[in-house]
Amino acid sequence: MSSKSETIHLGFDIGSISINTVVMDDRKNIIEERYDHCQGKPFMKLRTIMEELLECYGADRFGNLGFTGTGGKLAAELMGGHYITRSSHNPLLSAACIHGSERSSRWVEKIPS
Repeated sequence: MSSKSETIHLGFDIGSISINTVVMDDRKNIIEERYDHCQGKPFMKLRTIMEELLECYGADRFGNLGFTGTGGKLAAELMGGHYITRSSHNPLLSAACIHGSERSSRWVEKIPS
């Protein structure tokens, strides 16, 4: 079980239809998984997801961001996260691959509205 002060790592698979999200703790335990339809507006939905995660966990707990999918590269550039290229898009893979790397510093205000 994750403590309220432990760093969390986020993995996102961003497509035009949906965004899959995984929240992991430092021990690579999955804290939360979610699937959200984005109705062709992935960055608007990503902004909403990030706002909800910030409210739930607090920005001080955020460690790394990992992205896959068709919108992953742009999201990583905008938010300071890591883009992981793999043949199968998987947010769990994203979160696991970036676990332990340099902390991301830019968050939800960098996502276009």
